[in-house]
Amino acid sequence: ANHAEFNTDDWYSWDHGLDQHIGMWYSNTDETTCLAMADQIRSALETTGINVGERSEPDAHEMYCGYAGAMTWEFQFQNCDAGRPEAPSECACIASNSLVDYAQATGNATCEQHADDDQWCKRAGWQDAIQA
Repeated sequence: ANHAEFNTDDWYSWDHGLDQHIGMWYSNTDETTCLAMADQIRSALETTGINVGERSEPDAHEMYCGYAGAMTWEFQFQNCDAGRPEAPSECACIASNSLVDYAQATGNATCEQHADDDQWCKRAGWQDAIQA
């Protein structure tokens, strides 16, 4: 997959090729070390022009990296915002995989998972938003 065709230079964009990934988990509890490592990784990715979809969750910060090929690498930093607390949370109910975009499209501030995956996005309001 050529992620450059589907993903933009905006680190908060998304390409569903990024869904297939192998993760590298950093769980150092020292925030200074975490921020320094995230800065080094981000600098290397920017220098090489790798497309990135960056997301932030309550327990981790994620950088999904679209290298050439079918598989994506994910750098995940446990309990650290990696210096970008404004990164959107994930929400698979919208193509951008961004809770910010989902909330703007539906008026719902949460993207809840349900036991019945077929009903996940429908119950969260996405189905109504796309039919309107």
